[in-house]
Amino acid sequence: MTAPMAPSPNRRISRAQSSGERWRRPRCRPGIVVGVGGINSAKLQDIDPRHYLTDVLERIVSGRTKINQLHMLLPWNWKAERDGSEAKLAA
Repeated sequence: MTAPMAPSPNRRISRAQSSGERWRRPRCRPGIVVGVGGINSAKLQDIDPRHYLTDVLERIVSGRTKINQLHMLLPWNWKAERDGSEAKLAA
């Protein structure tokens, strides 16, 4: 009788091996990570996170910001744009 082969470390199978169900590592939801990252980045830039995320999401959904302009929605670029537009309004 031969010894059973050990499963490959890249293939983990649940106890219900006969049913074909595989064990999967829970995946991180990218939207949550982006939201948390955006909140923390906004805080580091002294920006109100709620105002920042509301404006960024509204710009993306409405189509005002094109895909090649997404870098403008980074907190430091967003803040510079906002400060520039506030300075124009004050003048």
